[in-house]
Amino acid sequence: MKPYQLKQHLTTVHPEHSKNDRAFFELKETGLKKCTIGGKNKKPHTIGDTLIKPCILECARIVLNKDAISKLEQISMLNDTIKSRIVDMSNNIKHQIITKIQASPMFAIQLDESTDVANLSQLMVFARYMNGPTIEEEFLFCKPLETTTKAEDVMAVVSTFFGDMNLNWKNIVGVCSDGAPAILGSPIWFYLAC
Repeated sequence: MKPYQLKQHLTTVHPEHSKNDRAFFELKETGLKKCTIGGKNKKPHTIGDTLIKPCILECARIVLNKDAISKLEQISMLNDTIKSRIVDMSNNIKHQIITKIQASPMFAIQLDESTDVANLSQLMVFARYMNGPTIEEEFLFCKPLETTTKAEDVMAVVSTFFGDMNLNWKNIVGVCSDGAPAILGSPIWFYLAC
């Protein structure tokens, strides 16, 4: 803004600050720049290694012995390590659910196509299956729909997942969707739902 527009903006929109001197605004500008620099450091989030681990070590130093501290120091809190642990846990959960579905005499799926914050289409599939005398419902998978959201594309993604996980189409007793025209447009879904 030009200086006269800036002064008019200050007196009309922020009248409580119109009597402040230049040093006040320079201090505000310095504080704002420090905040934005901290947010744009482009470093990975290492809060586990820089905050949590030192706190745990300090607690262990106060409460436990030196052997416990040396064991805790060996724990890696780096981003790559944490990411690989999350991936391992996710794969383990998926394996457990797939094993239960394969052991079930029948199962049903519920699917929905949604758009995420990046404006990309995602297909989410839930499974309901028998686990002994009980019926359980679990999140099965989420995959991006990279081309379009037509029924053929949805069917291709589900079919690929079933093939990769050795799930038998003959054991499906129900397919539930939100009734969107794209989902209902494929004859294969009608066949599976019947």
